[in-house]
Amino acid sequence: MRPVKLNILGACKPFILATILFSMCAVSCKSTTKANNEKNKTAESLEVVKGFFEAINSGDMQKAASYMADNHHYTGPMFSTNNPEDYFKALGKFEMEFAVETQDLIGYEGSVTHISILKVLSPVQATIPCCEVFDIENGKIVRQRFYFDTALFPSP
Repeated sequence: MRPVKLNILGACKPFILATILFSMCAVSCKSTTKANNEKNKTAESLEVVKGFFEAINSGDMQKAASYMADNHHYTGPMFSTNNPEDYFKALGKFEMEFAVETQDLIGYEGSVTHISILKVLSPVQATIPCCEVFDIENGKIVRQRFYFDTALFPSP
């Protein structure tokens, strides 16, 4: 009987090539999916912060609160709170009319940096550059850190 020569490598080339291509596609698809998920999370986080400030500027504090998690933590130079109810109580103690003018929103996944001008409209007037950093989870603000120069804040 004559030995039969098999060209195993030659016979497997299409299979090896297909495996390599499939692996490359799987890695590429996984990277694309991850990038899309990051983009979607960033877009969602930006929308939450935009909605929050639209509600604040329209005076609809109930709607603003709807963007906040029940365990919302706020830290600022003049007060800190651990839930939306205390946040709005503390904010109300200032007895000032104000508007927040967004200058820029910078987001990455669940974090948003909000650069703004706080315009105190009455009973006195002031324009204060500010920066806030938000952490968003499950479409809600869980942490909010507010920064500004308190020397610029008007005395009541």
